Amino acid sequence: MTGSALKQLGLYRVESSNKALVGLARAIAKEICGRVGSVTMDDVRRELGDLKPTSPNAYGAVFNTDEWQCIGWEPSTLKSNHARFIRRWKMNQ
Repeated sequence: MTGSALKQLGLYRVESSNKALVGLARAIAKEICGRVGSVTMDDVRRELGDLKPTSPNAYGAVFNTDEWQCIGWEPSTLKSNHARFIRRWKMNQ
C-alpha cells in the first residue's frame, strides 16, 4: 500500500469509530462556514466544547470529503496546538 492509501485507510477507521462526533463536527463546520464564509478545526473544536473523539486523528476526518476546499493556512489559536499551522476551509459550491 502507498502512503496515501494508508492515510485514507487510517482516516476511514478513525471516522468509523467516531461516527457520531465526526458527523456532529461536520454539521458544526457547515453552520460556521455558512455564517462566516470559512472555518478552521479550531472553530469546530471550540463549538464541540468537552466532546472529544477516541483519537485526535478523528479531527482530520471532518474535512476529508469533496465538500470542502482548503483556502489557506494559519496558526492554530488552541494552546495545545502550540501555534502549528492549520487549514482554513470553505465549502465547494
